[in-house]
Amino acid sequence: MTGFMTEDFLLHSRTAQQLYHAYAETEPIVDYHCHISPRDIAENHRFSSITEAWLGGDHYKWRLMRACGIPERDVTGDGSDLEKFTAYAKALSLAPGNPLYHWSHLELWRYFGCRQVLSEQTAPAIFNHCQEVLDNDDTLRVQGLLQRSRVRILCTTDDPVDDLHWHRVLQSSSFHATRVVPAMRPDVLMHIERNGFSSYVERLGGSAGMTIHTFADLCEALKLRMDVFAGLGCRAADHALDTVVYQPVPAAEQERIFQKGLAGRDISQDEQEQYLTGLLLFLADEYRRRGWVMELHIGALRNVHTVMYRRFGSDTGYDAIGRGCDIEKLARFLDHLERGGSLPKTILFSASPYDLMALTVLGASFSEEGVPSRIQPGVPWWFNDTKQGLLDYLAIVSEETVLGNMVGMLTDSRSFLSYPRHEYFRRILCDWLGNLVERGEFPYDEARLASLIHQLCYGNAMSFFQFSRE
Repeated sequence: MTGFMTEDFLLHSRTAQQLYHAYAETEPIVDYHCHISPRDIAENHRFSSITEAWLGGDHYKWRLMRACGIPERDVTGDGSDLEKFTAYAKALSLAPGNPLYHWSHLELWRYFGCRQVLSEQTAPAIFNHCQEVLDNDDTLRVQGLLQRSRVRILCTTDDPVDDLHWHRVLQSSSFHATRVVPAMRPDVLMHIERNGFSSYVERLGGSAGMTIHTFADLCEALKLRMDVFAGLGCRAADHALDTVVYQPVPAAEQERIFQKGLAGRDISQDEQEQYLTGLLLFLADEYRRRGWVMELHIGALRNVHTVMYRRFGSDTGYDAIGRGCDIEKLARFLDHLERGGSLPKTILFSASPYDLMALTVLGASFSEEGVPSRIQPGVPWWFNDTKQGLLDYLAIVSEETVLGNMVGMLTDSRSFLSYPRHEYFRRILCDWLGNLVERGEFPYDEARLASLIHQLCYGNAMSFFQFSRE
């Protein structure tokens, strides 16, 4: 019987163990999509407890605890830090196979040197141990955590109207271990049908130093904001799409719909999709011109529990998987951009595990000379970010396109302790590659294998996003 979470955790062959320990383990990290606060980095935040670090904003953990019937007092309420930590430990003990079980123990091991199994019984002692470490070890302040995790590039998620103050503070600071850059996410602009659209457009105009009267003005304001983002190192923009749309209309019709939205009038489903199509076509063209990467996160069904949404707001654990990606519309959208010379490098993520093969095959249909896998499937996202999800990704991508071109792992996290997710991916990757070698399906060429691991863990992301290696 293999011991729990040894140095060779998830590494089931000697080849896998060699590949991980000799090569993957020490590769730096490019976290090209996350929800971490740049302010916390700039202020070098010190966590008051392991509970703040773990449960302060992690809806993955909240969801697990609620599934166990734990009272909200001990999830996001006024329970003490120890009570919340113990409640999480109790829930975790019921979740073998859940990635949170592995992630949580890796985080305790990597950051706190704790090799105990977390349970309701061991929680108080582990809590006290973590508290002592947090109180006395400055490398567990935010900047130290990033440095210890070897995070070289970190892309935050920023609204176009954000003044990016904390990014400026960081770039003029003495903290250089991690380069922190913004990534633009114009989610509010995607929804012309929602209340608050016109007031947001007014805010956007103010942030760009202009007044927005027309759709052309909107595009100009976005260009001006992109200039500011680019000046701070932005190399990507991200879009959350409930579903893929493709209904292009003439400019006059685009303007008519935009004016309806500004006036706060009701927008039909067709008008919503027509407006969004026009906006995305403009943005993609601008991304191509600037050399930015477009990330599309498709198919999440958000805020399904309306009672709890009204109580807690979005991103609090009440989302699900939608109907998936309309591959035909996505193909037409990408083809429209390609015909106009406007198709940027793109990473396609879907909340549905059933979309992975279709997205992989579709992306490979839009190749470009000199750009390896210009349109590629993202690593498993959200509900799919599991051991099985990663294995499915490796199997499908390797069979349908070129695995060695993929940009690799990201955290998509709000937690500074989440970087062992990269370790989790790397261990699974090395085990998968090791199995191919052990079965005689891929040659044992150490230099070639080492190069593949480097590219999939770090090198491809640096090249794809065109981050300088300063």
